[in-house]
Amino acid sequence: MTSLRRTLGVLIAPLVLTLVFGGTADAGVVWCVKDPIFEIDGRVVRVEDFVPIENANAPIHFVLRVAPRATVSWHLPEGATLLGSVTIVRDDDVPRNTPQLFVRGEGPRFPMRVGVSGSGLRTPPYEVQGNSHGITVPLRLIKSGG
Repeated sequence: MTSLRRTLGVLIAPLVLTLVFGGTADAGVVWCVKDPIFEIDGRVVRVEDFVPIENANAPIHFVLRVAPRATVSWHLPEGATLLGSVTIVRDDDVPRNTPQLFVRGEGPRFPMRVGVSGSGLRTPPYEVQGNSHGITVPLRLIKSGG
């Protein structure tokens, strides 16, 4: 019985210390479920912005630059509400398979990361780091005809 108590004490002590003193790897950064999901010429691209928790309510603005004849739509995850805006700009200088996304947050400058994933990418999911005054993210899409 003493051996069992000792074993349990050894197993429980690190857990208690972790709970008391913390132990989260990415403390202070939150994922915003209000981020848009784009469909560009039938290819899906999900955007996730990561911001410090104290800036979680800052409006985030997304400007997507696409080729002139691109077909674009966007939506939010079910039940989410956009805090900010989404603007689609048609631009002759943007290649059909590499739209450009510009993301910025309102208010004083704060660190920000933008993650990109989706079935329409020709690269694995990736992140771009910067700050709320603006991050430009190239969306490298699977080649399509047209």
